[in-house]
Amino acid sequence: MKHTYFKRALAWVIFSVLTLGILFRYNEVLEPKYTYANSTWPTTSSYEQFYKMKENSIDVLFFGASVAVNTFLPQELYNDYGITSFNLGSEQQSVFLSYYWLKEALRFQKPKVVVIDSLFLNNMHPENPINTTEGLTRKCLDPMRLSPVKMDAVKDLCNLDESQTQLSYILTNFRFHDRWESLGETDWNRSEYTNGPLMGYGINTAYGDANYQPFKPSDSETMAEFTDVETEYMQKIADLCNSHGIKLVICTIANESMNDGINNWITNFAKSNGAKYINMCRSDVYKAIGAKLPKENIQYHSNIWGAIKVTKYLGKILQDEYSLSAHKDGQYESAKAFYELVKKECDLTQIEKPVEYLRQANDSNYSIFITINGISTDTLDDIKSSFTNLGFNSVNNSGVSHLAFAKDRESVLKDSSISDEAAQDENAVQLNLNEGRFRNNKSRFSIDDINGTITIDGGNCEKGNTGINIVIYDDKLMKVVDSVNFSGDDLRNPQVTR
Repeated sequence: MKHTYFKRALAWVIFSVLTLGILFRYNEVLEPKYTYANSTWPTTSSYEQFYKMKENSIDVLFFGASVAVNTFLPQELYNDYGITSFNLGSEQQSVFLSYYWLKEALRFQKPKVVVIDSLFLNNMHPENPINTTEGLTRKCLDPMRLSPVKMDAVKDLCNLDESQTQLSYILTNFRFHDRWESLGETDWNRSEYTNGPLMGYGINTAYGDANYQPFKPSDSETMAEFTDVETEYMQKIADLCNSHGIKLVICTIANESMNDGINNWITNFAKSNGAKYINMCRSDVYKAIGAKLPKENIQYHSNIWGAIKVTKYLGKILQDEYSLSAHKDGQYESAKAFYELVKKECDLTQIEKPVEYLRQANDSNYSIFITINGISTDTLDDIKSSFTNLGFNSVNNSGVSHLAFAKDRESVLKDSSISDEAAQDENAVQLNLNEGRFRNNKSRFSIDDINGTITIDGGNCEKGNTGINIVIYDDKLMKVVDSVNFSGDDLRNPQVTR
């Protein structure tokens, strides 16, 4: 009899474990994934990578909203100063959410400094008790591992916002059950989540407003008023840092909404909690950063060139005032090559000369798609040479010509312009003139016979009919990183459309 009871109990335990495993796998698949392929603020990629970092290997942690994600650049900080860091910001991350991600991070890391962006001290969403939308709360909280920290976060969230339920944050299939119809590659394959080690940084290439006027303090008495929730959780962050011996740095990223009241409140808060305040809106700080507009944008959502300037400025402070010494870390050493690729791609989006562009595009990480429509390149030897270097013969007719060249020549769409060398390559696969697959058959492209329109994974990438149309797809980031049209009578000085 005892043996029978034991077998039944064991069967029940096995059944329960399997059921829970299936249920949590089901939840994981259904949750929306925000990666470098589909988001400027890729929380799924960033938080998944954070959990893979070696424990107690990070010197500095960054928190805050999307402006922080675009401004604080961990790999640049490491390359310049040997300081290890990670950006745990997210789109519209409220102070409430920053506090709980700090608590979660401290389960795995012992940072010496925490840097938090101050934007969401302002009441950006007065309709919401924690100052952000439900969708963006979930984008921040759903990737957090199930732990007592997450349970506390969900409990406090639902106490503040009675419209939300704790169970929907634990069993997310209640919220995302209708995603079955739109599941994609990253939903099933966890290895595709990170697709590039940028330590939480989000890529932006938009130029800034050259007319931006930095803030100049004029009144030291007026004081801003923030909501009770924002001030309570900002105090919790300060207290948590102090209790762990962590230095707190509060940053305000350059924006046009800065005023004396906000500057005074944060200055006083920092002083009373032993923290440092860096107001990048201030004219003296803005000038010290040395960003040159419009390219080096550090206003609101900094672009990569502006982020480099801010990170260099901040790195000097971290080195000099917090005695963070340089050290080597294999995680950041191995990420250098990918970071250089990202910088190269960002520079690619600004090139306006076809020859220079084609030279920069000659990289084994890219799949390249080209159509030449209604123009002749036969008289331009430098462009002909550029095509040859990519593996194609020159195109000298005035009709529509199609070229597609995938990484490692795993697929080639060809017409008479493909070079003999490419055609004879044993890894080349002859495809029909209009369509094919690339990236180990995970992605599909097609080119319209009439006007040469390029479509990748169902998305139209064509920027213009007449001229040279080029689409660059990054196989690692799994997305189109640039789509450009060069047109006009003189391709040495073409009209450029992106």
